Amino acid sequence: MTKADTLAKQERARSIIESIAKDHGYLGEDVYAKMNAKARRQIQEVLLRKNEMLGASIVTLVKNMRDDQFIFELLKNADENSFLRARAIGIEPYVSFNLYKDRIIIECNEDGFNESDVRAICNIGRSSKVGLQGMGFKSVFRVAYKAHIQSGHYSFSFTHREGDSGMGMISPECEETAPASARPLARTSLYLHDADGDESQRRRIIRHFKRFDSAILLSLKSIKKIEVRIHDGDGSEVSSCLFPILFHNGFERIYTRDGDTTLIKQKNHVVSSATESDSDSEDEHSEPETLSTDCFSLNPSIRNNVQQRIATIQEYRAFLSQVAMAARYSRVLGDTESIQTDQDLSETQTFKENNLFHDSLTQAERDRRAEAAGQLYVFELLSSLCPRFNGRHWTSTLRKYVAIHPDYEDMGSWTGTENADFEYKDINGILTKALVDRGHLPNKWRKQLPRAKYYIKVKATAGAWDEPFFIESDDERQKMIDLSTDESIYVIFRVFNLYSGDVDCKIYVNPIKEDSLDIEGDRWIVRRCFAE
Repeated sequence: MTKADTLAKQERARSIIESIAKDHGYLGEDVYAKMNAKARRQIQEVLLRKNEMLGASIVTLVKNMRDDQFIFELLKNADENSFLRARAIGIEPYVSFNLYKDRIIIECNEDGFNESDVRAICNIGRSSKVGLQGMGFKSVFRVAYKAHIQSGHYSFSFTHREGDSGMGMISPECEETAPASARPLARTSLYLHDADGDESQRRRIIRHFKRFDSAILLSLKSIKKIEVRIHDGDGSEVSSCLFPILFHNGFERIYTRDGDTTLIKQKNHVVSSATESDSDSEDEHSEPETLSTDCFSLNPSIRNNVQQRIATIQEYRAFLSQVAMAARYSRVLGDTESIQTDQDLSETQTFKENNLFHDSLTQAERDRRAEAAGQLYVFELLSSLCPRFNGRHWTSTLRKYVAIHPDYEDMGSWTGTENADFEYKDINGILTKALVDRGHLPNKWRKQLPRAKYYIKVKATAGAWDEPFFIESDDERQKMIDLSTDESIYVIFRVFNLYSGDVDCKIYVNPIKEDSLDIEGDRWIVRRCFAE
Protein backbone atom coordinates (compact mmCIF):
# COMPACT_ATOMS: atom_id res chain seq x y z
CA MET A 1 0.00 0.00 0.00
CA THR A 2 1.39 3.39 -0.99
CA LYS A 3 1.68 6.33 1.37
CA ALA A 4 -1.09 8.09 -0.55
CA ASP A 5 -3.39 5.10 -0.09
CA THR A 6 -2.65 5.04 3.63
CA LEU A 7 -3.39 8.74 4.02
CA ALA A 8 -6.62 8.36 2.08
CA LYS A 9 -7.77 5.51 4.32
CA GLN A 10 -6.87 7.50 7.44
CA GLU A 11 -8.83 10.47 6.16
CA ARG A 12 -11.79 8.21 5.45
CA ALA A 13 -11.55 6.84 8.98
CA ARG A 14 -11.41 10.35 10.43
CA SER A 15 -14.53 11.38 8.51
CA ILE A 16 -16.41 8.35 9.88
CA ILE A 17 -15.45 9.27 13.46
CA GLU A 18 -16.52 12.88 12.97
CA SER A 19 -19.84 11.85 11.43
CA ILE A 20 -20.62 9.58 14.38
CA ALA A 21 -19.86 12.35 16.87
CA LYS A 22 -22.02 14.74 14.89
CA ASP A 23 -24.88 12.24 14.82
CA HIS A 24 -24.70 12.09 18.61
CA GLY A 25 -24.87 15.87 18.88
CA TYR A 26 -21.52 15.81 20.69
CA LEU A 27 -19.03 18.68 20.73
CA GLY A 28 -15.44 17.96 21.67
CA GLU A 29 -13.10 19.99 23.86
CA ASP A 30 -11.52 21.61 20.81
CA VAL A 31 -14.88 23.16 19.86
CA TYR A 32 -15.62 24.36 23.39
CA ALA A 33 -12.19 25.93 23.59
CA LYS A 34 -13.16 28.40 20.82
CA MET A 35 -16.18 29.64 22.76
CA ASN A 36 -16.44 32.20 25.51
CA ALA A 37 -17.61 31.00 28.90
CA LYS A 38 -21.21 32.15 28.45
CA ALA A 39 -21.70 30.50 25.03
CA ARG A 40 -20.08 27.34 26.25
CA ARG A 41 -22.39 27.16 29.27
CA GLN A 42 -25.52 27.74 27.20
CA ILE A 43 -24.67 25.08 24.62
CA GLN A 44 -23.72 22.62 27.31
CA GLU A 45 -27.03 23.19 29.08
CA VAL A 46 -29.00 22.57 25.90
CA LEU A 47 -27.07 19.44 24.98
CA LEU A 48 -27.18 18.17 28.54
CA ARG A 49 -30.97 18.39 28.65
CA LYS A 50 -31.18 16.76 25.22
CA ASN A 51 -28.95 13.86 26.20
CA GLU A 52 -29.67 13.56 29.91
CA MET A 53 -31.94 10.53 29.56
CA LEU A 54 -29.56 8.51 27.39
CA GLY A 55 -26.43 9.76 29.14
CA ALA A 56 -27.82 9.14 32.61
CA SER A 57 -28.68 5.55 31.72
CA ILE A 58 -25.10 4.95 30.54
CA VAL A 59 -23.65 6.50 33.70
CA THR A 60 -25.93 4.41 35.89
CA LEU A 61 -25.02 1.22 34.08
CA VAL A 62 -21.29 1.89 34.43
CA LYS A 63 -21.65 2.73 38.12
CA ASN A 64 -23.27 -0.68 38.65
CA MET A 65 -20.32 -2.49 37.07
CA ARG A 66 -17.51 -3.99 39.15
CA ASP A 67 -14.09 -2.33 39.17
CA ASP A 68 -12.47 -5.46 37.71
CA GLN A 69 -15.08 -6.05 35.00
CA PHE A 70 -13.06 -4.17 32.38
CA ILE A 71 -10.45 -6.98 32.34
CA PHE A 72 -13.06 -9.59 31.48
CA GLU A 73 -14.76 -7.37 28.90
CA LEU A 74 -11.53 -6.49 27.09
CA LEU A 75 -10.46 -10.14 26.94
CA LYS A 76 -13.88 -11.27 25.76
CA ASN A 77 -13.92 -8.63 23.05
CA ALA A 78 -10.39 -9.49 21.95
CA ASP A 79 -11.28 -13.18 21.77
CA GLU A 80 -14.07 -12.41 19.30
CA ASN A 81 -11.69 -10.64 16.92
CA SER A 82 -10.31 -11.95 13.65
CA PHE A 83 -6.61 -12.92 13.67
CA LEU A 84 -6.06 -13.91 10.03
CA ARG A 85 -3.04 -11.62 9.55
CA ALA A 86 -1.28 -12.83 12.69
CA ARG A 87 -1.87 -16.50 11.91
CA ALA A 88 -0.70 -16.00 8.32
CA ILE A 89 2.77 -15.07 9.60
CA GLY A 90 2.82 -17.78 12.26
CA ILE A 91 2.02 -15.65 15.34
CA GLU A 92 -0.55 -16.82 17.87
CA PRO A 93 -3.34 -14.44 18.96
CA TYR A 94 -2.41 -12.58 22.13
CA VAL A 95 -3.39 -9.70 24.42
CA SER A 96 -0.99 -7.75 26.61
CA PHE A 97 -1.67 -5.37 29.51
CA ASN A 98 1.01 -2.86 30.53
CA LEU A 99 0.16 -1.05 33.77
CA TYR A 100 1.92 2.29 34.28
CA LYS A 101 1.50 4.89 36.99
CA ASP A 102 -1.18 6.86 35.14
CA ARG A 103 -2.41 4.57 32.38
CA ILE A 104 -2.95 1.02 31.15
CA ILE A 105 -1.94 0.10 27.60
CA ILE A 106 -3.65 -2.92 26.07
CA GLU A 107 -2.27 -4.38 22.84
CA CYS A 108 -3.72 -7.12 20.66
CA ASN A 109 -2.54 -8.54 17.32
CA GLU A 110 -6.02 -8.64 15.82
CA ASP A 111 -6.74 -7.74 12.19
CA GLY A 112 -8.01 -4.28 13.12
CA PHE A 113 -11.29 -2.37 13.31
CA ASN A 114 -13.57 -1.83 10.34
CA GLU A 115 -16.36 0.72 10.08
CA SER A 116 -19.02 -1.56 11.57
CA ASP A 117 -16.80 -2.22 14.60
CA VAL A 118 -16.32 1.50 15.17
CA ARG A 119 -20.03 2.23 14.89
CA ALA A 120 -20.83 -0.63 17.27
CA ILE A 121 -18.46 0.58 19.99
CA CYS A 122 -20.07 4.02 19.71
CA ASN A 123 -23.53 2.56 20.15
CA ILE A 124 -25.42 1.00 23.05
CA GLY A 125 -28.04 -0.78 20.97
CA ARG A 126 -25.92 -2.90 18.65
CA SER A 127 -23.89 -6.08 19.04
CA SER A 128 -20.41 -6.54 17.64
CA LYS A 129 -17.02 -7.83 18.73
CA VAL A 130 -16.87 -4.93 21.18
CA GLY A 131 -19.35 -6.46 23.58
CA LEU A 132 -23.07 -6.95 24.01
CA GLN A 133 -24.88 -3.87 22.71
CA GLY A 134 -21.59 -1.95 22.87
CA MET A 135 -21.84 -1.69 26.64
CA GLY A 136 -19.10 -4.12 27.62
CA PHE A 137 -16.37 -1.71 26.62
CA LYS A 138 -17.88 1.06 28.76
CA SER A 139 -16.66 -0.82 31.84
CA VAL A 140 -13.22 0.77 31.28
CA PHE A 141 -14.65 4.01 32.69
CA ARG A 142 -14.76 2.41 36.12
CA VAL A 143 -11.00 2.93 36.23
CA ALA A 144 -10.27 5.49 33.50
CA TYR A 145 -11.53 8.88 32.37
CA LYS A 146 -10.26 8.48 28.80
CA ALA A 147 -9.89 5.56 26.40
CA HIS A 148 -7.84 6.03 23.24
CA ILE A 149 -8.21 3.32 20.59
CA GLN A 150 -5.91 2.90 17.62
CA SER A 151 -6.79 0.01 15.35
CA GLY A 152 -6.04 -0.21 11.66
CA HIS A 153 -6.52 3.24 10.18
CA TYR A 154 -8.76 4.40 13.04
CA SER A 155 -7.52 6.51 15.93
CA PHE A 156 -10.14 7.93 18.29
CA SER A 157 -10.96 8.35 21.95
CA PHE A 158 -13.82 8.53 24.43
CA THR A 159 -13.74 10.82 27.46
CA HIS A 160 -15.90 10.80 30.58
CA ARG A 161 -15.20 12.49 33.91
CA GLU A 162 -17.20 12.57 37.10
CA GLY A 163 -20.21 14.84 36.59
CA ASP A 164 -20.27 14.57 32.78
CA SER A 165 -23.48 13.61 31.00
CA GLY A 166 -22.24 10.19 29.88
CA MET A 167 -22.41 10.94 26.16
CA GLY A 168 -18.62 11.10 26.03
CA MET A 169 -18.56 7.31 26.54
CA ILE A 170 -20.24 6.74 23.18
CA SER A 171 -19.24 9.87 21.22
CA PRO A 172 -15.76 9.53 19.71
CA GLU A 173 -13.15 12.22 19.13
CA CYS A 174 -10.46 11.91 16.47
CA GLU A 175 -6.87 11.46 17.64
CA GLU A 176 -3.58 11.67 15.79
CA THR A 177 -2.59 8.36 14.25
CA ALA A 178 0.67 6.92 15.54
CA PRO A 179 3.04 5.30 13.02
CA ALA A 180 1.68 1.96 11.83
CA SER A 181 3.40 -1.24 12.86
CA ALA A 182 3.07 -4.87 11.84
CA ARG A 183 2.15 -5.80 15.38
CA PRO A 184 0.39 -5.11 17.55
CA LEU A 185 -2.40 -4.16 15.17
CA ALA A 186 -4.61 -2.63 17.86
CA ARG A 187 -3.78 -0.58 20.94
CA THR A 188 -6.08 0.80 23.61
CA SER A 189 -4.73 3.30 26.14
CA LEU A 190 -6.72 3.81 29.32
CA TYR A 191 -5.89 7.02 31.22
CA LEU A 192 -6.57 6.39 34.89
CA HIS A 193 -8.72 8.68 36.99
CA ASP A 194 -6.84 11.57 38.57
CA ALA A 195 -6.08 10.75 42.18
CA ASP A 196 -3.90 13.69 43.34
CA GLY A 197 -1.09 11.37 44.31
CA ASP A 198 -3.41 8.76 45.86
CA GLU A 199 -2.17 5.33 44.74
CA SER A 200 -5.16 3.39 46.08
CA GLN A 201 -6.82 2.93 42.67
CA ARG A 202 -3.61 1.67 41.09
CA ARG A 203 -3.15 -0.80 43.93
CA ARG A 204 -6.73 -2.03 43.47
CA ILE A 205 -6.12 -2.58 39.76
CA ILE A 206 -2.95 -4.56 40.51
CA ARG A 207 -4.90 -6.73 42.92
CA HIS A 208 -7.54 -7.34 40.24
CA PHE A 209 -4.87 -8.77 37.95
CA LYS A 210 -3.41 -10.82 40.80
CA ARG A 211 -6.82 -12.38 41.54
CA PHE A 212 -7.63 -12.97 37.92
CA ASP A 213 -10.40 -15.58 37.55
CA SER A 214 -8.98 -18.58 35.70
CA ALA A 215 -12.45 -19.55 34.47
CA ILE A 216 -12.21 -16.62 32.04
CA LEU A 217 -9.04 -18.08 30.53
CA LEU A 218 -10.66 -21.47 30.08
CA SER A 219 -13.53 -19.89 28.12
CA LEU A 220 -11.29 -18.23 25.53
CA LYS A 221 -11.39 -19.72 22.03
CA SER A 222 -8.93 -17.61 20.00
CA ILE A 223 -6.52 -15.93 22.43
CA LYS A 224 -3.53 -18.18 23.13
CA LYS A 225 -1.40 -15.90 25.28
CA ILE A 226 -2.03 -13.11 27.80
CA GLU A 227 0.74 -10.95 29.21
CA VAL A 228 0.51 -8.57 32.19
CA ARG A 229 3.41 -6.24 32.97
CA ILE A 230 3.64 -3.79 35.88
CA HIS A 231 5.85 -0.71 35.62
CA ASP A 232 7.11 1.60 38.34
CA GLY A 233 6.83 5.38 38.41
CA ASP A 234 9.80 5.74 36.04
CA GLY A 235 8.26 3.39 33.49
CA SER A 236 10.63 0.49 34.20
CA GLU A 237 9.13 -2.99 34.26
CA VAL A 238 9.26 -4.46 37.75
CA SER A 239 7.21 -7.64 37.33
CA SER A 240 5.29 -9.58 34.72
CA CYS A 241 2.89 -12.47 34.34
CA LEU A 242 2.39 -14.64 31.27
CA PHE A 243 -0.70 -16.80 30.74
CA PRO A 244 -0.07 -19.20 27.84
CA ILE A 245 -3.32 -21.09 27.13
CA LEU A 246 -1.61 -24.43 26.75
CA PHE A 247 -3.75 -27.47 27.30
CA HIS A 248 -7.29 -28.80 27.68
CA ASN A 249 -9.00 -27.60 30.87
CA GLY A 250 -5.87 -25.81 31.97
CA PHE A 251 -3.32 -23.08 31.54
CA GLU A 252 -0.01 -21.94 32.90
CA ARG A 253 0.93 -18.76 34.72
CA ILE A 254 4.53 -17.67 34.39
CA TYR A 255 5.56 -15.01 36.93
CA THR A 256 8.78 -13.01 36.66
CA ARG A 257 10.16 -10.60 39.26
CA ASP A 258 13.72 -9.52 39.98
CA GLY A 259 15.06 -12.10 37.52
CA ASP A 260 13.28 -15.06 39.16
CA THR A 261 10.64 -17.01 37.26
CA THR A 262 7.90 -19.19 38.72
CA LEU A 263 5.61 -21.42 36.68
CA ILE A 264 2.17 -22.36 38.04
CA LYS A 265 0.29 -25.03 36.15
CA GLN A 266 -3.48 -24.94 36.55
CA LYS A 267 -5.26 -28.23 35.91
CA ASN A 268 -8.88 -27.83 36.92
CA HIS A 269 -11.94 -26.11 35.53
CA VAL A 270 -12.72 -24.61 38.94
CA VAL A 271 -9.95 -23.07 40.97
CA SER A 272 -10.15 -23.11 44.72
CA SER A 273 -10.24 -19.63 46.18
CA ALA A 274 -6.91 -17.92 46.67
CA THR A 275 -6.24 -16.82 50.22
CA GLU A 276 -4.30 -13.77 49.19
CA SER A 277 -3.12 -11.02 51.42
CA ASP A 278 -4.42 -7.56 50.68
CA SER A 279 -0.89 -6.28 50.34
CA ASP A 280 -0.64 -2.89 48.73
CA SER A 281 2.69 -3.74 47.13
CA GLU A 282 2.42 -2.56 43.55
CA ASP A 283 5.53 -4.10 42.06
CA GLU A 284 4.72 -7.80 42.10
CA HIS A 285 2.13 -10.41 41.22
CA SER A 286 1.72 -12.26 44.49
CA GLU A 287 1.39 -16.00 44.11
CA PRO A 288 -1.91 -17.46 45.33
CA GLU A 289 -1.41 -19.40 48.54
CA THR A 290 -4.04 -22.10 48.04
CA LEU A 291 -4.59 -22.98 44.41
CA SER A 292 -5.29 -26.39 42.92
CA THR A 293 -1.96 -26.33 41.11
CA ASP A 294 1.43 -27.89 40.66
CA CYS A 295 3.99 -25.20 41.46
CA PHE A 296 7.73 -25.16 40.98
CA SER A 297 10.38 -22.47 40.71
CA LEU A 298 12.66 -22.12 37.71
CA ASN A 299 16.30 -21.31 38.27
CA PRO A 300 17.26 -18.38 36.02
CA SER A 301 19.84 -20.60 34.33
CA ILE A 302 17.09 -22.90 33.01
CA ARG A 303 14.45 -20.26 32.38
CA ASN A 304 14.58 -21.06 28.68
CA ASN A 305 12.77 -24.30 29.51
CA VAL A 306 9.56 -22.30 29.76
CA GLN A 307 9.91 -21.19 26.16
CA GLN A 308 10.90 -24.72 25.15
CA ARG A 309 7.71 -26.02 26.75
CA ILE A 310 5.63 -23.62 24.69
CA ALA A 311 7.58 -24.45 21.51
CA THR A 312 7.11 -28.21 21.94
CA ILE A 313 3.38 -27.77 22.46
CA GLN A 314 3.11 -25.75 19.27
CA GLU A 315 5.13 -28.40 17.45
CA TYR A 316 2.92 -31.21 18.81
CA ARG A 317 -0.18 -29.36 17.61
CA ALA A 318 1.33 -29.07 14.11
CA PHE A 319 2.20 -32.78 14.26
CA LEU A 320 -1.40 -33.69 15.15
CA SER A 321 -2.66 -31.54 12.26
CA GLN A 322 -0.44 -33.42 9.82
CA VAL A 323 -1.51 -36.82 11.16
CA ALA A 324 -5.19 -35.86 10.87
CA MET A 325 -4.71 -34.59 7.30
CA ALA A 326 -2.97 -37.82 6.27
CA ALA A 327 -5.91 -39.85 7.60
CA ARG A 328 -8.45 -37.79 5.68
CA TYR A 329 -6.60 -38.42 2.42
CA SER A 330 -5.87 -42.10 3.12
CA ARG A 331 -7.21 -44.79 0.78
CA VAL A 332 -6.54 -47.68 3.14
CA LEU A 333 -10.30 -48.30 3.44
CA GLY A 334 -11.18 -47.23 -0.08
CA ASP A 335 -11.30 -44.07 -2.14
CA THR A 336 -11.83 -40.79 -0.31
CA GLU A 337 -13.75 -37.71 -1.39
CA SER A 338 -10.92 -35.50 -0.10
CA ILE A 339 -8.48 -34.37 -2.78
CA GLN A 340 -4.86 -33.90 -1.77
CA THR A 341 -3.32 -30.96 -3.58
CA ASP A 342 0.30 -30.27 -4.43
CA GLN A 343 0.23 -27.59 -1.73
CA ASP A 344 -0.88 -30.17 0.85
CA LEU A 345 2.02 -32.40 -0.14
CA SER A 346 4.53 -29.56 0.00
CA GLU A 347 3.41 -28.60 3.51
CA THR A 348 4.15 -32.02 5.02
CA GLN A 349 7.26 -32.34 7.14
CA THR A 350 9.24 -34.83 9.17
CA PHE A 351 9.01 -34.21 12.91
CA LYS A 352 11.76 -34.93 15.41
CA GLU A 353 10.85 -36.44 18.75
CA ASN A 354 13.01 -33.98 20.71
CA ASN A 355 11.09 -31.07 19.17
CA LEU A 356 7.72 -32.63 19.94
CA PHE A 357 8.19 -33.38 23.62
CA HIS A 358 9.61 -31.36 26.48
CA ASP A 359 12.78 -32.63 28.14
CA SER A 360 10.90 -33.23 31.39
CA LEU A 361 8.75 -35.98 29.83
CA THR A 362 9.83 -39.57 30.40
CA GLN A 363 10.04 -41.97 27.46
CA ALA A 364 6.80 -43.62 28.63
CA GLU A 365 5.04 -40.25 28.58
CA ARG A 366 6.37 -39.55 25.11
CA ASP A 367 5.21 -42.95 23.90
CA ARG A 368 1.69 -42.29 25.22
CA ARG A 369 1.49 -39.01 23.32
CA ALA A 370 2.75 -40.67 20.16
CA GLU A 371 0.19 -43.46 20.59
CA ALA A 372 -2.51 -40.80 21.01
CA ALA A 373 -1.49 -39.34 17.64
CA GLY A 374 -1.84 -42.81 16.11
CA GLN A 375 -5.30 -43.08 17.60
CA LEU A 376 -6.15 -39.67 16.13
CA TYR A 377 -5.19 -41.03 12.70
CA VAL A 378 -7.68 -43.89 13.10
CA PHE A 379 -10.32 -41.54 14.51
CA GLU A 380 -10.09 -39.28 11.45
CA LEU A 381 -9.91 -42.29 9.10
CA LEU A 382 -13.13 -43.79 10.46
CA SER A 383 -14.86 -40.41 10.84
CA SER A 384 -14.26 -39.75 7.15
CA LEU A 385 -15.63 -43.18 6.20
CA CYS A 386 -18.57 -43.56 8.59
CA PRO A 387 -20.96 -40.61 9.07
CA ARG A 388 -22.11 -41.96 12.46
CA PHE A 389 -18.59 -42.33 13.86
CA ASN A 390 -17.71 -39.62 16.41
CA GLY A 391 -15.94 -38.90 19.69
CA ARG A 392 -18.31 -41.12 21.68
CA HIS A 393 -16.69 -44.13 20.03
CA TRP A 394 -13.16 -43.15 21.10
CA THR A 395 -12.89 -45.12 24.34
CA SER A 396 -9.20 -44.69 25.18
CA THR A 397 -7.83 -42.66 28.06
CA LEU A 398 -5.06 -41.47 25.74
CA ARG A 399 -7.45 -39.29 23.76
CA LYS A 400 -6.98 -36.55 26.35
CA TYR A 401 -3.57 -35.77 24.84
CA VAL A 402 -5.01 -34.60 21.51
CA ALA A 403 -7.28 -32.12 23.35
CA ILE A 404 -4.30 -29.74 23.31
CA HIS A 405 -5.19 -29.16 19.64
CA PRO A 406 -7.95 -26.54 19.08
CA ASP A 407 -9.90 -28.88 16.78
CA TYR A 408 -10.18 -31.50 19.53
CA GLU A 409 -10.35 -29.33 22.65
CA ASP A 410 -13.74 -30.81 23.62
CA MET A 411 -12.46 -34.40 23.53
CA GLY A 412 -11.42 -34.66 27.18
CA SER A 413 -10.60 -37.84 29.06
CA TRP A 414 -12.44 -41.13 28.62
CA THR A 415 -13.81 -42.24 32.00
CA GLY A 416 -15.72 -45.39 31.04
CA THR A 417 -14.64 -49.01 30.64
CA GLU A 418 -11.70 -49.38 28.29
CA ASN A 419 -12.07 -52.62 26.30
CA ALA A 420 -10.35 -51.16 23.26
CA ASP A 421 -9.26 -47.81 21.85
CA PHE A 422 -12.49 -47.56 19.83
CA GLU A 423 -15.84 -49.35 20.09
CA TYR A 424 -18.26 -48.99 17.21
CA LYS A 425 -21.44 -50.81 16.17
CA ASP A 426 -21.59 -50.65 12.38
CA ILE A 427 -25.36 -50.20 12.07
CA ASN A 428 -25.32 -49.16 8.42
CA GLY A 429 -22.58 -51.61 7.44
CA ILE A 430 -20.22 -49.05 5.87
CA LEU A 431 -17.12 -50.17 7.76
CA THR A 432 -17.85 -53.86 7.29
CA LYS A 433 -18.37 -53.40 3.55
CA ALA A 434 -15.08 -51.50 3.27
CA LEU A 435 -13.20 -54.27 5.10
CA VAL A 436 -14.78 -56.98 2.94
CA ASP A 437 -14.06 -55.06 -0.26
CA ARG A 438 -10.42 -54.61 0.77
CA GLY A 439 -9.96 -58.28 1.62
CA HIS A 440 -9.74 -57.93 5.39
CA LEU A 441 -12.98 -59.82 6.08
CA PRO A 442 -14.49 -62.86 4.32
CA ASN A 443 -17.67 -62.43 2.26
CA LYS A 444 -19.82 -64.10 4.91
CA TRP A 445 -19.78 -60.85 6.88
CA ARG A 446 -21.79 -59.10 4.18
CA LYS A 447 -24.84 -60.96 5.47
CA GLN A 448 -24.17 -59.70 8.99
CA LEU A 449 -23.69 -56.04 8.16
CA PRO A 450 -26.23 -54.62 10.68
CA ARG A 451 -24.89 -56.72 13.54
CA ALA A 452 -21.12 -56.22 13.45
CA LYS A 453 -19.61 -54.51 16.47
CA TYR A 454 -15.97 -53.46 16.27
CA TYR A 455 -13.35 -53.36 18.99
CA ILE A 456 -10.39 -51.48 17.55
CA LYS A 457 -6.87 -51.35 18.96
CA VAL A 458 -4.21 -48.97 17.64
CA LYS A 459 -0.50 -49.76 17.56
CA ALA A 460 1.53 -46.75 16.40
CA THR A 461 5.19 -46.43 15.50
CA ALA A 462 7.50 -43.86 13.98
CA GLY A 463 9.18 -46.72 12.14
CA ALA A 464 8.11 -49.20 9.46
CA TRP A 465 4.88 -51.18 9.55
CA ASP A 466 6.58 -54.54 10.01
CA GLU A 467 8.41 -53.65 13.21
CA PRO A 468 7.31 -55.95 16.06
CA PHE A 469 4.94 -54.32 18.53
CA PHE A 470 4.13 -55.13 22.10
CA ILE A 471 1.14 -56.74 23.75
CA GLU A 472 0.20 -54.61 26.74
CA SER A 473 -0.78 -57.53 28.96
CA ASP A 474 -2.21 -61.02 29.08
CA ASP A 475 -5.60 -59.36 29.48
CA GLU A 476 -5.19 -57.70 26.08
CA ARG A 477 -4.50 -61.05 24.44
CA GLN A 478 -7.51 -62.59 26.14
CA LYS A 479 -9.72 -59.71 24.99
CA MET A 480 -8.69 -60.39 21.40
CA ILE A 481 -9.95 -63.95 21.80
CA ASP A 482 -13.14 -63.12 23.71
CA LEU A 483 -14.16 -60.25 21.41
CA SER A 484 -13.59 -62.14 18.16
CA THR A 485 -17.06 -63.73 17.86
CA ASP A 486 -19.77 -64.24 15.26
CA GLU A 487 -21.15 -60.80 16.04
CA SER A 488 -18.08 -58.79 17.01
CA ILE A 489 -14.73 -58.14 15.38
CA TYR A 490 -11.40 -57.24 16.96
CA VAL A 491 -9.19 -55.13 14.69
CA ILE A 492 -5.63 -53.87 15.06
CA PHE A 493 -4.74 -50.73 13.12
CA ARG A 494 -0.96 -50.57 12.76
CA VAL A 495 -0.15 -46.87 12.17
CA PHE A 496 3.39 -46.35 10.95
CA ASN A 497 5.77 -43.65 9.66
CA LEU A 498 4.10 -41.51 12.31
CA TYR A 499 6.60 -38.63 12.40
CA SER A 500 6.96 -38.37 8.63
CA GLY A 501 4.74 -36.80 6.00
CA ASP A 502 3.88 -40.31 4.78
CA VAL A 503 1.77 -41.64 7.66
CA ASP A 504 -0.11 -44.82 6.76
CA CYS A 505 -1.54 -47.94 8.38
CA LYS A 506 -2.02 -51.69 8.01
CA ILE A 507 -5.08 -53.55 9.25
CA TYR A 508 -5.23 -56.91 11.06
CA VAL A 509 -8.72 -58.31 11.65
CA ASN A 510 -9.20 -60.89 14.42
CA PRO A 511 -5.42 -61.43 14.44
CA ILE A 512 -5.43 -64.53 16.64
CA LYS A 513 -8.43 -66.19 15.03
CA GLU A 514 -7.30 -65.38 11.50
CA ASP A 515 -3.67 -66.25 12.30
CA SER A 516 -2.34 -63.05 10.67
CA LEU A 517 0.22 -62.35 13.39
CA ASP A 518 2.57 -64.43 15.48
CA ILE A 519 3.03 -63.94 19.20
CA GLU A 520 6.61 -64.25 20.36
CA GLY A 521 7.00 -63.59 24.06
CA ASP A 522 5.39 -60.25 24.77
CA ARG A 523 5.44 -59.04 21.17
CA TRP A 524 3.42 -59.40 18.00
CA ILE A 525 5.49 -60.46 15.02
CA VAL A 526 4.10 -59.65 11.59
CA ARG A 527 3.90 -62.87 9.61
CA ARG A 528 1.25 -62.12 7.06
CA CYS A 529 -0.47 -58.85 6.14
CA PHE A 530 -3.72 -58.53 4.21
CA ALA A 531 -3.59 -54.73 4.04
CA GLU A 532 -1.43 -54.36 0.94
